[in-house]
Amino acid sequence: MATTIQWFDTLTPTLLKLFTKYQTKTHPEAMAKTGIQIINWVVNGSPNESVVPPVLEGNLRGSGSVFVENKFVGGASGYPPKFQNKEYNGKKNEITIGFNMIYAAKWHENPFMPGPKSSQAGNVGDHYLSKHLKSDAKDIMAFYASLMRKDMKI
Repeated sequence: MATTIQWFDTLTPTLLKLFTKYQTKTHPEAMAKTGIQIINWVVNGSPNESVVPPVLEGNLRGSGSVFVENKFVGGASGYPPKFQNKEYNGKKNEITIGFNMIYAAKWHENPFMPGPKSSQAGNVGDHYLSKHLKSDAKDIMAFYASLMRKDMKI
């Protein structure tokens, strides 16, 4: 009498299910939350970088926009949304963060000496997006990874 062993592949369907959830739900949500976290660190300071945009009327801070691919996902917490750009054609799997003020690139992405109005923030300077991306890179990736692990239950 021969014994027949029947083998069932349970791994492949489970992996396909996880991959589908990752592509359609987990990854975009984690990217959106990560983008919001980055803009909040840029606007309010982070544990690794204290430089923030100056606040006179809050227009620059309120103009911050975060996109995941081409979807607007929000701005900085605690500032009324002013002048936010809500349309952008971002690339697949890309988080885009920017400020929608005409003067932003001129005054905050070029070297300059802050004037009396800008000195209200105390630590204002140029390139605060770049400074945060460099200083907070490990924390940004750890934040994204924790969101993925939590949702994927890994």
